[in-house]
Amino acid sequence: IREHTDLSRLGPRLSGRVEFDLAWVRYLNSSGVRHWVNLIRSLRDVTDGSFGRCSGAFVTQASMGPEVVGPWRIESFHAPYACEHCDLEEERLMQTAVLLDAERWPPALPTFACPRCRGTLEFDDVPQRFLAFLTHDPRLRAADAPAPA
Repeated sequence: IREHTDLSRLGPRLSGRVEFDLAWVRYLNSSGVRHWVNLIRSLRDVTDGSFGRCSGAFVTQASMGPEVVGPWRIESFHAPYACEHCDLEEERLMQTAVLLDAERWPPALPTFACPRCRGTLEFDDVPQRFLAFLTHDPRLRAADAPAPA
């Protein structure tokens, strides 16, 4: 989503419950974020919204500013993983509700067996920064909300 991405015709077509599948969003520049936020703000007829399969690019922007998600929630997202042994990098789909149930901040992300060398795939980012969008999730009680990093 960039300066030439036209989202203006999408808003008037949406109403009721809307689920965005954002796996396709590979890049958002500052102009693209502005277009996206304007879209979210324009959705007057949407009564409930959620975001699924969010790309790392989208999660990064959502973690920098809650207006990217607006009053809604991210249901699932792709998290970056890497294997130190063979340098494999891949994304794994995470369910937000599972992380919101964690009793610590930041929530621990699982590790996986590397499909290439059977080593360990570990989360490959700074958890406090990458998962900052969780601090704005409406399902997280205000009293339980950790301070964003």
